[in-house]
Amino acid sequence: MRQLRIDRTIAVSLGRYTEPAFIILGAQKSGTTSLYRYLAAHPSVKPALRKEIHFFDLNFDRGWNWYLKHFPSRVPPGSITGEATPYYLFHPAVPRRVADMLPDAKLVAVLRNPVDRAYSHYAHSVKHGFETASFENALAREIDLIEEGRSPADRVDDSYFHQHHTYVSRGIYAPQLDRWYTLYPPERLLVLKSEDLSRHPATAVQRTVEFLGLSAQELRDISFPRLHQGTYGSEMNPKTREMLRGFFRSHNQALAEIVDFDLSDWD
Repeated sequence: MRQLRIDRTIAVSLGRYTEPAFIILGAQKSGTTSLYRYLAAHPSVKPALRKEIHFFDLNFDRGWNWYLKHFPSRVPPGSITGEATPYYLFHPAVPRRVADMLPDAKLVAVLRNPVDRAYSHYAHSVKHGFETASFENALAREIDLIEEGRSPADRVDDSYFHQHHTYVSRGIYAPQLDRWYTLYPPERLLVLKSEDLSRHPATAVQRTVEFLGLSAQELRDISFPRLHQGTYGSEMNPKTREMLRGFFRSHNQALAEIVDFDLSDWD
């Protein structure tokens, strides 16, 4: 492993590295791990050392060379590499950083029903010790801030809260996508529906592969197991679900105007 690190350092210093051709931006708890694993199984996709590099959000001060060391120093002609960090979609500073450094990258976002995403995010936070409040109290805490005009979505100075307690804010997708659309043309951003990826993975992956400019014919021998399926101690309270549906209704309507898939099953 030490030799591998040294070789990568030398490769970067000599300019022998491969910049990522694509980034899966998020959203968190929407199937990005599955999508990245499916793409990495394609013969022409050479994965990074790890799926989530967190360069453009949490490690930006480490510098460009640190980032490049996570990718293959060389890839065969016609092959590409890329990464997937679900926090990129939500972090407000990331779009400008990516656009400045990777203006030709292709971007993929996967969006999940924000009600289900919020509950999955909460279960994840509880499992890893980031949350001790009940789901209802955690939602009330966040929604109160939003209604007071102190949306946690913009409070990157409070990194812990921004990462772990933004159950509702991360599901307000339209403003997050708008930040990317101001910097990239629509043809460089593919937006997928998480439910479509889960129900029809072969179709969603084929669409993604073609978007990346690769051959879909090489997908014939690839399987599509479901990864990181969340487990919950109990079902969401129906009243809580109905409250969240009402909260997200107008936000989903705004999203429906900028995506090319049907959102009626989210309501």
